Amino acid sequence: PTIDPRDVAHELGVRYVVSGSLRQAGDVLRVSTMLVAAETGVQLWSMAEETTVLEAYSIQDSITQGVVKAMRTELNKEMVDAPDFERRAPDPGAYDLYLKGRHIWSRRGVEEIAPAVDMLSKAVQVDPMFARGWSALASAYLVWPGYSPEGYRTWHLAQDAAKKALELDASLAEPRAVLAAFELHERDWISAGKLFEQALEIEPRNATINYWYSEFLAKAGMYGDSAYWLARSRVLDPTYPPALIDTVFALALYGRYDDAMRVFEYTWNSEVRSPTAIIAGIIAGTLAEDYERARAVVNDAPMPNGHKRIMQEFINIEAGVSGVQPLVSQLEENQASW
Repeated sequence: PTIDPRDVAHELGVRYVVSGSLRQAGDVLRVSTMLVAAETGVQLWSMAEETTVLEAYSIQDSITQGVVKAMRTELNKEMVDAPDFERRAPDPGAYDLYLKGRHIWSRRGVEEIAPAVDMLSKAVQVDPMFARGWSALASAYLVWPGYSPEGYRTWHLAQDAAKKALELDASLAEPRAVLAAFELHERDWISAGKLFEQALEIEPRNATINYWYSEFLAKAGMYGDSAYWLARSRVLDPTYPPALIDTVFALALYGRYDDAMRVFEYTWNSEVRSPTAIIAGIIAGTLAEDYERARAVVNDAPMPNGHKRIMQEFINIEAGVSGVQPLVSQLEENQASW
């Protein structure tokens, strides 16, 4: 079915939409793309071109450059400089793995991170000179522990991958943000802050970098500034799972429990089931005194039954229907599984 760009723009809260189609006949790709002003439906730019599978990467650059130029004119040169694009085309096989890995990584909490790490690792094995592949791999390694215990074994490899990415392309922003996380881990707040500022200067519209910077500011106790950058991240990508989850926590922290539950329900309905999403729902529901919803989150969560019973006892205590002893009993019973 045909999708109206205006409906997409309304759902995402944006003013412009890029749409297109891709058809393949053997090794020939037929690509058509257009940029539409959602409010008026006016087509600002379009491109229709044929290419081969091996040259697909160059077509992406052509599309990106065309959109940037059209937006630059439309927004009265608001974006002064277009980003620098990687001049060296990566191996087509590596690029295909990169795209698939990036897609999975961007949906973390909906999909497992492990396949993204695997695909991105293979991408840089196929093409060791693929700078953006190394950059994406660095980010995948960095966030993996937050979604699966197995990620802790390779977390340190994020630093090596980020350094490799910058060695190949010093203009990249994302690896700087990854390295900032390691500086923060060493409690070097000044170096971490500088790296984040460099990354944001290079790529200010990157939702992930905005989000990571908001986390950095929160850890520094600058909650007002953190909330601003978190909001920026959501504006840049209204569907970005980590920013949505942190928004639930932030709203709950400020006592806006109903708003926290509203954002949580949107996130939950988007199939996000990461551990932090589950915790966010339980906390928000409990603070809003919507104990029934908090219990439902626990029941629907993909966690062992023993852990579910423990979480239910926490909720019962907050609801005033149970004392501490049942929780202690559950903790003792499930101690071996922690």
